[in-house]
Amino acid sequence: MTIAKPLAGGLPIDVVLTTERVAVAISAGDHGSTFAGGPLVCHTALAVLSKIQERSFLASLDIQASPVVDACRNAGLLVLTAGKGNVVRLVPPLIISEEELEQAAKGNASNEA
Repeated sequence: MTIAKPLAGGLPIDVVLTTERVAVAISAGDHGSTFAGGPLVCHTALAVLSKIQERSFLASLDIQASPVVDACRNAGLLVLTAGKGNVVRLVPPLIISEEELEQAAKGNASNEA
């Protein structure tokens, strides 16, 4: 399995996860990456993983996601066949506030940084 940018909050990183059986077949130098091993990005990834492991954080995602997903589906913004047809893909950061989610669901999101 591969994971990438979300692991480091959008910074350039990629990770390949394998089983032990696959890992032993890969020797040093068999696989390389332009996104490998940067200390700042790796530190950021560790912070992201620490945050994701917090029970309260994961619970807040369920609470935050439900009203937004429902509002988007009711407005026709989410379709289960994502990537085909007239689909708008919404990918808010996991740290988005409830107020920002409400604004987005109402169509009042701003472009302010």
